[in-house]
Amino acid sequence: MVNPTENAKYYEGMAGFDERKDRFYEAVQNLKKALEKYQLAGDKEGVDRCVAKIAELAPKIKEPHKVEIIETTETNLDENLENEAEDTETEDTDSEEVFDEKNNCRNVLYLLKSKGFELFYHTTSEKNVSSIKERGLLPRNVLKSEKIGFEESSNLEVQERRSKKVEFSDGTLHDLHDSVCLYLLPSNDAVFALTKNAGGKAIRLGIRADILLQPDIKFCISYGNAARGNAIFITDYHKLKKKINKLTLAKSYVQKGGYRKDEEHLSSYVNMTLDEFKNASASEILIYPKIDSRFIVQMKELVR
Repeated sequence: MVNPTENAKYYEGMAGFDERKDRFYEAVQNLKKALEKYQLAGDKEGVDRCVAKIAELAPKIKEPHKVEIIETTETNLDENLENEAEDTETEDTDSEEVFDEKNNCRNVLYLLKSKGFELFYHTTSEKNVSSIKERGLLPRNVLKSEKIGFEESSNLEVQERRSKKVEFSDGTLHDLHDSVCLYLLPSNDAVFALTKNAGGKAIRLGIRADILLQPDIKFCISYGNAARGNAIFITDYHKLKKKINKLTLAKSYVQKGGYRKDEEHLSSYVNMTLDEFKNASASEILIYPKIDSRFIVQMKELVR
């Protein structure tokens, strides 16, 4: 049986992540859950701590259900990539890892956020933005079946290789084209290609990682590009934990040095080979069945 104190620490830790990102509404909701668990465990110190923190954060909540889409413009793609640390840097934390054996999605999210993966990324043509704001991000097969027009910026040969089914977090199988494909890192070879091919300007969207907690959302993480034969598909915390260090190293390099293909430059920042970095940086998270536009909290123009 799971100790309620351990569950309480988990929710309290999640609240800490949200507070550092000024997501006070979400922080208070997690603190309330922690408070219930501490009360169940008879932990007076934990109860007092949560009550005090809720009183501190509650006045800071403003329109908690509204998520503003922030639009910023960059005029040079290379500058974007070299300054990526400013966009994605998160505070290092030594907080104790808390595992909830009954909630795989929360465990995966907690692990990702503990390593600074607060956003997932999707690059598209600016011509698709108005439709995305209205409908959210929809899978390719849904766009086609519902005859929703969109500007194609991906390589069609690569898309053919993505016509395969993989297992998602609830154990069901879905075609890659029935899910929305996001990248764990903002920069990789595919993003460069999409930027070149995008009709008009390329727009990079940042999607909150918290979408994994939505009850109707299923996910699958692809370590490496999902279209490739050597991709490793991950749907649970324990498998992700085996790959999280490589993903974090790749993220660190993007933050510190942009995105380059020079082995010497790479080795001056992180202990990875060029092949290891390219594979890790191409990693995706597939979201089924769609992404509501309220989870899109960053929008940046990438112009080459």
